[in-house]
Amino acid sequence: MGLIGVLAVSLRLPLLVLEPGPAPDIAERTEIDAQTYPSEGSMHLTTAQVGRPKGATAAEVLAAIFASEQVVFPRTAIYPAGRSDQETESIQAAQMTRSELEAAVAALGELGMPYRAEGVFVIEVLQGTPAAAELVAGDVITAVDAKPVKDLRDLNRELAARDGGERVRLEVLRGGEVKSFAVKTTGPPTEDKEDISPLGAKLADFRKAPIEVSISSRDIGGPSAGLMYSLSIYDRLVPEDLTKGWIIAGTGTIDNEDRTGVVGTVGSVGLKVRAAGRIGAQVFMVPKEEAEAAREAAGDGMQVIGVSTLKEAIGELRKLPPAEGGKKVEQKR
Repeated sequence: MGLIGVLAVSLRLPLLVLEPGPAPDIAERTEIDAQTYPSEGSMHLTTAQVGRPKGATAAEVLAAIFASEQVVFPRTAIYPAGRSDQETESIQAAQMTRSELEAAVAALGELGMPYRAEGVFVIEVLQGTPAAAELVAGDVITAVDAKPVKDLRDLNRELAARDGGERVRLEVLRGGEVKSFAVKTTGPPTEDKEDISPLGAKLADFRKAPIEVSISSRDIGGPSAGLMYSLSIYDRLVPEDLTKGWIIAGTGTIDNEDRTGVVGTVGSVGLKVRAAGRIGAQVFMVPKEEAEAAREAAGDGMQVIGVSTLKEAIGELRKLPPAEGGKKVEQKR
């Protein structure tokens, strides 16, 4: 192998190769502290994964350019400059945790079970802000100067009474432990629900479902599994079988800020459709804005259903006819 060949297989470029990832059965990763019901089919989240997180080689990039199931893009699209890989992965893990919580809240909301507001969730801490030395993604703020905060409204009320640069003492839950520390504020609260400038962090209400739902996301990060988590939880809690024997996969965020169960866009839909195809999925649920891209990737072998809310997704699945041949996959309940 000549010098050019050696460089082609060893030199890392500031590029990543994205490809279809795992599409696990959600029921096998979920525990619900309530009566559940079996289904004849299954529901799967879908993923797109990076081949080499540190950067692809020139040979890998060249091969991916001509591959139908790979996409090349700048490494900074996932790992921004000025942030360590560990920080990025912590943010992705926090996004997944919030996705799991919001999914349970949305599913149980469809069953008439209200959520509990239990603090403010830290999605991301902005670099260079006073709180960056103390807060981390995934923290839950429960008090400001010993005053309990149940949601962002409570937190904003407390911070609005402080001058910029004033120190406040926060109490947070981190990994099941209570921690307390002082941070400087940077200014008054903003109107953006996910950008509270006094703490220099992207925040959201921390909502808990009225029954315990535990999801093991393992090595999967980000918020894009929310819709499928919600559908799977709902399906297991009702006597009717939403799957009707089909293998159902999908993608889409779930949000409960303005109203319960709003489905949001995710990106990399084509790769996720291909991930679904690898496990034999016959139905693919997707945000309505990305349905056309999903249909192009799916071709004629998979039914694509675009939705805007969890309620709409449940209604669409109820319209499906029973799958021919009965049970499509073995379920572990």
